[in-house]
Amino acid sequence: NNKVTWPNGEGTTQPSSEPTTFAPTDLNMSQWAQVAASIGAKSAWANAKHGCGYLLWPTKLKLPNGEPYGYDVGHSPAVNGRDLLMEFRDAMLAVGIKLGYFFTFTNNFYTNTDGGKVQSDGWLPGMAKMTQDEYNKLYLDLLRELLTNYGPVDELWDRDGVMDINGFNRTGLNELLHELAPNTVCRAYEWETQDGVQHFGDVPNWVRWVGTEAPTYQ
Repeated sequence: NNKVTWPNGEGTTQPSSEPTTFAPTDLNMSQWAQVAASIGAKSAWANAKHGCGYLLWPTKLKLPNGEPYGYDVGHSPAVNGRDLLMEFRDAMLAVGIKLGYFFTFTNNFYTNTDGGKVQSDGWLPGMAKMTQDEYNKLYLDLLRELLTNYGPVDELWDRDGVMDINGFNRTGLNELLHELAPNTVCRAYEWETQDGVQHFGDVPNWVRWVGTEAPTYQ
């Protein structure tokens, strides 16, 4: 799980922003796929980007200052140049298993972003500084790279729901999803107005969260 490369940061002074901390051993995606297929799995998930901001693929995108994004497997020497997300994709598709990705829209600790908002304070050494507009563009560009190069994506998920981080349908997220992932199932962002009416983000093929992360649900 790549989210452990940067601990939460709350109450810490030295969270690791060093991609060298991601150093899996004996990683064999084909073995994962064979095990999944042997138990009859129909789909499998990879944590493409969790709230820490670390990417399981070697992104070609750059930060607003022109430097490489830098917090991805392409900058983790122990991975030795491997594109782990592509290995996952190829291995699962080879045995007929559909692809699902967890990709956080609202949180990126590496860019000091919480709830979709770049924070004005709390910056720590190693964080990538940028404005709100620059972050909005970055996350859309990352999503475009993910959907273009690592599909076909059967499901796309985020803890907070797939949503426009700066107000619904302002940043181009919905248009991007309808363009590149019209058949992808997305967990919709849910919110309730003061009159008690439930609303959902305008994403294709939306589903609701079941309400628990427990292994059973009643």
